Amino acid sequence: MTSNSDGYIQNITIPIFESHSSFELEELFKLQLNYFQTDWFGSAPLAKTGFVLVLTPQHLMFAAECFEGPTCDRSYCLNEFRAGLWERDVAELFLKEDHSNRYQEFNLSPSGAWWSGLFDSHRKPSSSAFLEPTGVKVFAEAKKEHWRAAISIPLSSLSVSFAFTSASKANVSFIIGGNKRQYLSWSKINAKEPDFHRVSDFEKMRRLTLCKRDL
Repeated sequence: MTSNSDGYIQNITIPIFESHSSFELEELFKLQLNYFQTDWFGSAPLAKTGFVLVLTPQHLMFAAECFEGPTCDRSYCLNEFRAGLWERDVAELFLKEDHSNRYQEFNLSPSGAWWSGLFDSHRKPSSSAFLEPTGVKVFAEAKKEHWRAAISIPLSSLSVSFAFTSASKANVSFIIGGNKRQYLSWSKINAKEPDFHRVSDFEKMRRLTLCKRDL
């Protein structure tokens, strides 16, 4: 990480572990998570918040954690596909297609509900038919002062061409704090107001080898 002229902490890459075998979603939290140092406006996060990404031969795995009581609709079921999760606490993953400006967004709620959408360009929903990813698995645990959730997405269900190379670009973001609405973005987005959809500011991925001792 490095500081820019505005004094913000800027994260240079999106780290992702590469594993030759799969494992249970709960095991993701045994890995070293990436914790946010600042929010959108350069202030400290309201609570310790982090994520980890893992790539296996068949799946993309995304885990999110926040040390604050969650604000979410607890009537949603685990693994329920539900739009509008960004209106409350949520973790978000964005994948920019390697050779275009199309991108796919994933939302993960503390409740275990999730959502995904495909965009042709900035906030423009895809003109082609979007198929809800299938074979998705979710884990979620929400407590009074802490929540964590994880999702496993089959690579065959991705709607964008994404090779997970050092040239591939992505972003991870959170909205936490309930009504306080604090916005966290791993990539430093060049915009005054929160807007996680600016793919031109997404960061490149950095693949890390996952060893047994990491679990």
